[in-house]
Amino acid sequence: MKIVCIHGDDSLSSYTRFVHIIEEIKKRGWEHLSANTSLSETLASGSLFSTERLVSASNASKISIKEYTWLNKHNSEYEGRLLLYFQGSLPAAIKKLLPKETTYEEFKLKKELFGFLEMVAPGRGELLVKEFHKIIKIDAPELVLAMLARQLKDLAWVKIDPKSLTIPDWRKRKLQNQATKFSLEKLQQFVHDVSEADIKSKTGQGEIVQLLDLLFIKL
Repeated sequence: MKIVCIHGDDSLSSYTRFVHIIEEIKKRGWEHLSANTSLSETLASGSLFSTERLVSASNASKISIKEYTWLNKHNSEYEGRLLLYFQGSLPAAIKKLLPKETTYEEFKLKKELFGFLEMVAPGRGELLVKEFHKIIKIDAPELVLAMLARQLKDLAWVKIDPKSLTIPDWRKRKLQNQATKFSLEKLQQFVHDVSEADIKSKTGQGEIVQLLDLLFIKL
């Protein structure tokens, strides 16, 4: 069985690619099965000798190490394709168990977007608006909003309970430094405001760029 693994920090682009592959396979009339937590059960439930089959996992990080160990041993017994999607980085323990022939497609965020996210702090409204408009010439504003929400979640986490946040030490140090620029009350309010902007943009109550401009100025 041929395995394709899609992953990377650019979750919008990576998931779009994942969905596109499934849509193209369906157009060909292939059998398509979704694997939730068990690869072994899903593979066994399909046609054993069907070469025109795609098994996909939209949240492959939730599949157990035991299942990946099984896949490593039995992959050659099955025909068709296996499509694995990881939101974010591919865990090293899982990559180690995937067959050597696995194809990897990684979608990375541009360093400019990371720099912008690390810049977010009170008192930088005009600068944030200026840099935001530079970023959206390259990346979709929807991606910026999604990544901003993730950054704020991590900032709140590292401010409230840093010991329970399992991320590389270098990233934790950066988050802790950024978090010192917020009071807990200010950070919680900004998280709420970004969430509200997301809802308004998705329900037609505002245009995403204008909503974020106002939030940055308010911050």
